[in-house]
Amino acid sequence: MKINPVILNFGLTTFSIVSSLIISTSEYAQAETDVYVDENCNYVSNSAIGNLPEEPWFYFNEIVYSRKFIVDGNTYWLYVANYGDGSRQFCVSKPDFVDAKFINASEINSQFIEFIEQDGNNSPIFRVQVREGQNVNIPFIDYRLDLSNPYQPVTTFIRRGCCTGGI
Repeated sequence: MKINPVILNFGLTTFSIVSSLIISTSEYAQAETDVYVDENCNYVSNSAIGNLPEEPWFYFNEIVYSRKFIVDGNTYWLYVANYGDGSRQFCVSKPDFVDAKFINASEINSQFIEFIEQDGNNSPIFRVQVREGQNVNIPFIDYRLDLSNPYQPVTTFIRRGCCTGGI
């Protein structure tokens, strides 16, 4: 059976258009699930990001880690966002980004983070491992981030070691 080249070309063109619509639709749907904050840890809606003249990471940072914790019966959020270079921005707020604050702790903020681990369900204590660079097999430092007083966090050195896997 011989296929007419005009029909084949039309079929391929239609497939190409439909494929690109599916791909762009799925990429947009993924972008809607991303959550961004500004440099002061305030939530930025996806509709605001969609109206920007530049890509969102130029203005805002995507949240890559978030955990709920409880202090004196009150619920708070720790959330961590990516800076453009891969370092992290640490934030704390009440639910729904109410009273959002940047955690001013130079030991962990603007650093390359290997992992963050909460010390039990809803605990205000976190272990944060900082990589001392972006390569593989590099030294790390473990810190304890105590959010028992959420807006006055305490960061404590735990240990220094070698070596992380890096990225």
